[in-house]
Amino acid sequence: MLLREQLLPHLADLYELTHETVHLAVLRGTDIVYVNKIQGHRATRSPSRIGARCPPTAPASARPCSPSTPTRPRLPSAGLPARTQYTLADPRRFREELRRIRQDGIAYDRQEAAPGLTCVAVPIMGTSGRPVAALSVADAHHRFEPSRYAPALRRVAFEAARALTAAKGRQAAAPYDVSRPPAG
Repeated sequence: MLLREQLLPHLADLYELTHETVHLAVLRGTDIVYVNKIQGHRATRSPSRIGARCPPTAPASARPCSPSTPTRPRLPSAGLPARTQYTLADPRRFREELRRIRQDGIAYDRQEAAPGLTCVAVPIMGTSGRPVAALSVADAHHRFEPSRYAPALRRVAFEAARALTAAKGRQAAAPYDVSRPPAG
C-alpha cells in the first residue's frame, strides 16, 4: 500500500503525458500484481484490474519486475501459461526476452496478455538497484506505437525511483512519534 501511495503521483504524471491506460505493477512470488491503474479515454478491453494476479509471461509490466540477478528465474521446463497465441510460452525464449529487457530496460507486450492489446513497460528501480515495481502504458494494438511512449515511461520511472529514494532517506533520517504533531 505504501508503494502504491508513494507512486500514485508518478502514475498520474504518466497518464497526463500519454492519455492512455497506465498501470503500476509489482512482482509477488512468480506473479505480477496490479497495484494501480488509470484508464485512458480510448481504453481497450484489458484483463488488468487492481489486485489481479497474472503470470509474468503475459503482460509487459511483469517483465521489468522479473529478477535482475544473473541467476535464472525458476520456470517450468514443460512450458509457461499462454494467454494468447502470441504469449512467450517457451521457457528458453522467455529467458532470452528477460535478458533483452535487462539490457534495454524496456519491455513490450504485443498481444501477449490479450488479443488486440499492446503494452510497453519499464522498471522502477529501488535503492538496492533492483526493480521494485513497473510502469506501463497500454492501448489497442492497431493504433498503438509503443516506442512513442518509451521516453515518457523512462522519465517518469526515473523520477519515481528518485522519489522512493528520497522517501526512504527521510524515513531513516527523521523518525518521529506519530502521536505528536511535527514541530514547526
